[in-house]
Amino acid sequence: MLFSPDSLAAFAAHMHENPLINHMQSTGDGSPMMISDFLSQERFHRLGVYTEFYRQVPVEHQIAIGLPPLGGRVVGIALNRGRGDFTEGDRDLLGVLRAPLVRASSRSRSRRRAREALTGPDDSQLAGLTSRELQLLELVAMGRTNTAIARMLEISPRTVAHHLDNIYRKLDVSGRAAAVYRAVTEGMVAPRDNGRGQAPAPRDPAAEDR
Repeated sequence: MLFSPDSLAAFAAHMHENPLINHMQSTGDGSPMMISDFLSQERFHRLGVYTEFYRQVPVEHQIAIGLPPLGGRVVGIALNRGRGDFTEGDRDLLGVLRAPLVRASSRSRSRRRAREALTGPDDSQLAGLTSRELQLLELVAMGRTNTAIARMLEISPRTVAHHLDNIYRKLDVSGRAAAVYRAVTEGMVAPRDNGRGQAPAPRDPAAEDR
């Protein structure tokens, strides 16, 4: 399910009301917890996060587990239902699944820290690009259109355009060609082979617009 920018903004404005997020943030406890552990259905329905976001999905019941926090941010996985609350059996199952997920998350972060210690953070991270934005930028550098990228990544063209706007802002450029030029010249993405055994030099897009 894709959410509009307005819906995501509404969630961001009210997410602090979610008792599961508050619990993880204040206690560091990532064990499986349900919203019904903290609130009745009636009280949940009074929250802004419900009226402005969850009701539209719809989410009537939620259970979540926490993973090791990253940069002071809560990291977790939430499961939602529109009807019928989760059971104690569901809680036990998620508790079993959480342990290997925590180990996998810790190993992944350790490998990343080791890689950065050897090579330094990559340019995409210095620019603040997410892995999804970097993936999209690589496709743009290959000459793919928004429609083609949307089809390949199974998202809407509007979402592609939204990602591109974020990329342009983070790279401080005015459009597609300028983003590719900076990405290639600064090593964020590899230049593509032109079929003659060498990669073409990126064109300076100073005179081009979006």
